[in-house]
This record gives sequence, C-alpha cells and structure tokens, in this order.
Amino acid sequence: MMRAQFRSRYLAAFATFMLDQSEQSLRAAYELGRDAVKDDFSVLEIAGAHHQALALALAESAGEDAPSVCTTAGEFLVEALAAFEMVQRGSSDARRAAFVERRNARMLRQLSALLADESLAAGDRDSLEEILQVVAEHAREMTGARAGRVRVAVDGGRAPWIEVRSESGDDETWSEVLQPREPPAAASPSEPSAVRVPLLSLDGSPLGSIQVEDGQTGEFSAADEAVLTQVAQMTAAAIERAIAYS
Repeated sequence: MMRAQFRSRYLAAFATFMLDQSEQSLRAAYELGRDAVKDDFSVLEIAGAHHQALALALAESAGEDAPSVCTTAGEFLVEALAAFEMVQRGSSDARRAAFVERRNARMLRQLSALLADESLAAGDRDSLEEILQVVAEHAREMTGARAGRVRVAVDGGRAPWIEVRSESGDDETWSEVLQPREPPAAASPSEPSAVRVPLLSLDGSPLGSIQVEDGQTGEFSAADEAVLTQVAQMTAAAIERAIAYS
C-alpha cells in the first residue's frame, strides 16, 4: 500500500469515526495500525496521517468544539497505535488484558446508551429485537465466544417472546485478534463450554437469559461471567420497561 493511499484511508476512517463513535467505526483504526506494520510504515507516518486528519477536523469545526474533537481524535489514534504495537511486538498477556478491559468498558457504555433509547421505553417490539441482537453480538465479542444468544420470555417463562442469536462469521473479531498465536490447550471436563446468566426483573421475576457458547480459548473465566452479568442487568432493565409499556 502506498503512503498516499494510507493517508487517504486514514482520513476517511477518521472522518467516519468523528461522526459515529461506534465499535465498528473505531475498528478501522485497528485495521490501519495493522496494515501500517504489514507495509513497513513507521509510527511517525501514522502520526503524520493523524495530524493531517485532526487539522482538517478542527478546521471544519471552526474551533467551536475543539476539546471534543481532540478527545475523539485521541481515542482513534490510541487504537491505531495499540494495534501497531501489538502486531509489531506481539501482544503480551498484560497488554491483551489492558486492551480487553478498555474495549469492554467502551462497549458497555455503548450498550447502556442503546438500552436507554426512548423507543424501548415506549414498548416498540421491533426496536427491542434490534437492540437485543446488538446485545447478543456484544456479549459474544466481550467474552470471546463464538456464539451468543438472548432469550426473552414472559408469562412465567413459557414460549419465548423474542429470541436472537449471534455467531462469529468470516470477519475477524477483536476477541479473535487478541488470542495468543499458539493454539489453546484442551479444556478440562470441568471447564464450562457455555455460560448462561438470567435476565431478572427488579422483583426477581425471570425475564429470560443471555448465553454465550464455545469460548475461543476453550473456557470462560470469572471475568467473562462478570461482564455477562453486567450486560444482563442493563438488558433486563430495558426489557422490563418495554414489557410494561407493550
């Protein structure tokens, strides 16, 4: 890839992220960092492309929201440089853990904002189903699972009201990127191949469940279960509001 092409890609990805600070658009920063290593670019060339993109963004904002622009730009740059470092030097356990923690915190913030959407509070089933699909995808990604499922049941847990499923496809996910290069050791019979967390209303009534299956390293950790529990608590609150107004 030519350096001019790299700068053009950086400008386009940066502009997209400035408009939509989503995990998907931020992932473009990782792709750029990885490609920079592959094409033997230096970190200074990444910095140069970033400076050009930031200068353009500040000019377009006419200085009205410079602190916000700089903060968002910094997040994009950190992601590109983190990917650059991990691919170039190899990702140690400590770096992977720090990266996962930061990524999961961001994804939880995004889910919290999505689950607070007014259309859910109005009992819009279509909106709820769409958001639950995002929940399943995030749960799968944050726990390094190959499949995630959200099942919402009402009336005492009989026939499901909504059930969505997310499975890893051909696209490389963040969790796959962060796995050690060596194949994982075989899981022992006591290690769970699936983790299921209930969705509970405020009074403890069952609303359904979130489940992840087939961990990429052969097991799910206590940290994975803790993340899934946090996702379940936020999701249950949104579901309870939707049911109340449906």
